[in-house]
Amino acid sequence: MNRIRKKILRYVHRKPKGFRTEETLERGIDRTQELDVNEHNNSLLKNLEIETNTVERRSKSLSSSNLIKEVNLVSRETEIEEIDNLTCSSSIIASNNNNRPIEYIKVMKTNSEESFVSIKESEDDLSVERLNSSKTCMENEDTEKKESFKIIRRKDLPVPKTSSRFSLLSMMRQVFGKDLSRISMPICLNEPLSFVQRISEDLEYHNLLEKACNSKYIDERVAYVTVFASSAISSTFLRLSKPFNPLLGETFELTHRGFKFIAEQVMHHPPVAAYYAESDDGSWVYWGTIWSIMSFGPNSLSILPQGTVHLKIKTVDGEEEYSWERPNCIIHNIIFGTTWLEWLGDINVTSNNHGYKGKTSFFTDSNNSHSWDRYNSNLEKAKRSKRRNIVTGSVYNENNQRLFCIEGQSDYEIQISSLNSQSGSYHPYSKSNVVWRCNPHPHDGDNSRNFFLTYMALELNEISDDYNPEKGANMPITDSRFRPDQRLYESGDVDGAQIIKGLLEEKQRKREKNGTSAVPRWFTKGKKLSSSVLNAKHSSVSKDVVEYEWEFTHEYWNYKNSQKFSDLNDIVDIFNIET
Repeated sequence: MNRIRKKILRYVHRKPKGFRTEETLERGIDRTQELDVNEHNNSLLKNLEIETNTVERRSKSLSSSNLIKEVNLVSRETEIEEIDNLTCSSSIIASNNNNRPIEYIKVMKTNSEESFVSIKESEDDLSVERLNSSKTCMENEDTEKKESFKIIRRKDLPVPKTSSRFSLLSMMRQVFGKDLSRISMPICLNEPLSFVQRISEDLEYHNLLEKACNSKYIDERVAYVTVFASSAISSTFLRLSKPFNPLLGETFELTHRGFKFIAEQVMHHPPVAAYYAESDDGSWVYWGTIWSIMSFGPNSLSILPQGTVHLKIKTVDGEEEYSWERPNCIIHNIIFGTTWLEWLGDINVTSNNHGYKGKTSFFTDSNNSHSWDRYNSNLEKAKRSKRRNIVTGSVYNENNQRLFCIEGQSDYEIQISSLNSQSGSYHPYSKSNVVWRCNPHPHDGDNSRNFFLTYMALELNEISDDYNPEKGANMPITDSRFRPDQRLYESGDVDGAQIIKGLLEEKQRKREKNGTSAVPRWFTKGKKLSSSVLNAKHSSVSKDVVEYEWEFTHEYWNYKNSQKFSDLNDIVDIFNIET
């Protein structure tokens, strides 16, 4: 040990790099700094003496022959990066064949190997403070790297929602009975999101799809998928503002929430958007085509979503495919009375592989729904108190036998209870499984300053570092985050946003007239809808009928990962108002 100690002391007495007298004089460093160097060396020497004494004391329990084998000090000064590393020796925990911990103290690090002194467990083990300090030294670099990539998402819009005076009644006289999707609406009726952005909110509760993928039973998987389909409307009940109508060719990408999502506006008349999403682990794929028909009634606004939702999940039994359509939405009392929103109709989820089905129905109050066996359940109490947004449903097998009961409130929570095969009744409410609960809203629900946007919705239009081209993000110029009227509106400049919105729409009409309109870049026409489907979707309000479903070409992510969107010459700069 004396030989080892002498070698260490030799390195301590050497003058450290960066403190040569000539360089000190040239840089004008005071004499006091040279004294600090001496104090620094003396401190290192004192710490090293303590370090070597510790090694000597612990090595008594080891034979000298074993110690020589386990200790290997390299004495080349070019391989010592800093003397300070000796005072911050690292400790790691390993396991031997008997799974008993063995502690190691790192003595020296070289380019080719690391030498350790092995020390058996004893009553005078290293203190907790020493272990924590050593662990901090080891993990400091990794922690800094993780924190450098951590992006804190915003919780509020830049400015609160501004109020504006607008005569809805005078506008209704002009558009009564017409399809509002073809009419330019005042911007004060909008929220600061585009419709292609809002589609991504359907995936907020994609954890239900992970549960479906991990379930071993087909009936449970159908139940999870059915609840997932019903959860898509949970964020809408307080949001009475409409999203921006996307421009033709407008896109939106979302990649930071455990899945990759891309949507594109593929048609202008009628406004049609196509979307595609897949989980990061590849366990599910979600896609579809959507357009909406909107019309005014005497004191209400009706929104009729069109298009089929498709889902494919990977399970223990192989891949399963599901499909369903969205319910209808009605906004009441838009002129007189308290404005409120409700969803009416059914969601029918079909398993294309097994013939299983899931169905949920949406009701306004207890007058429209059937009775329950559990009179004292929370849901039954909600019915008696005239609570809105009641949802009920069931899961059926291929023989149309009911297996599960689904019930809850679509803005609060949904429970699933299984059927008792012996009695033919449902299990008591206390044994029901709450499989979904609505996420907390900003400001405890009193979120009018943010247009009642959820936390997820607040992230969608934020140009964070992972979506900012100026920070190196590879993004197309057509992404909704870069839409100028929407950015102005979000920042509180309502008048400026209204002007820019009109200019963008006028430029789009000119491109359409000149035959230079944007062409869908990432989606292509797929299978043609059958005549029965077309007749079911056709409405007397709309003169346009969508004949095709649109399919994702997968080229978007190829460009995202291997090329630059800025190199593409066939993308129209739809947000440029100067050309």
